[in-house]
Amino acid sequence: MKLVLVALFSSIFLISSCGTEPTPVSAPTEPQTTTALTEHAAGMLHLNQGQKWQTDNNTKLHANKLGGLIQAFDNSGDTKLPAFCNLSEAINNELNNLISDCKMEGPEHDALHLWLDPVLRDAEQLKNATTDQEAAMALAKLRADVQKFNQFFK
Repeated sequence: MKLVLVALFSSIFLISSCGTEPTPVSAPTEPQTTTALTEHAAGMLHLNQGQKWQTDNNTKLHANKLGGLIQAFDNSGDTKLPAFCNLSEAINNELNNLISDCKMEGPEHDALHLWLDPVLRDAEQLKNATTDQEAAMALAKLRADVQKFNQFFK
């Protein structure tokens, strides 16, 4: 129950700390494909008119640290539940830092949320894993979602 409350408060904190409510995306000045518009409407992360979204330095720093934590874990070769638990704690601390340092606004902020929401869900699954196998599967999803940051943000 405590873990659920932490996740809930983290999500609420994320939504409230990164700025106010999401800013609607204004009409593009350059033509956009129907696919890009459909993806945005469906809540899927996409590029900003074919370009990566701009982020602030704090966001980049924390996103890179998340990737570094996962890489260090992978390099350790330890795939036992206690190691996954330690990783989960470090990831959650870094996510809290990312959330508290967030100063982004506007469409970039909205895009960041589209990246961050699955990361938070995957981090929660890793935290709640009770077997090595569950933890490994949760980490695989988390790793893939964290790596998307560099595909969509600069």
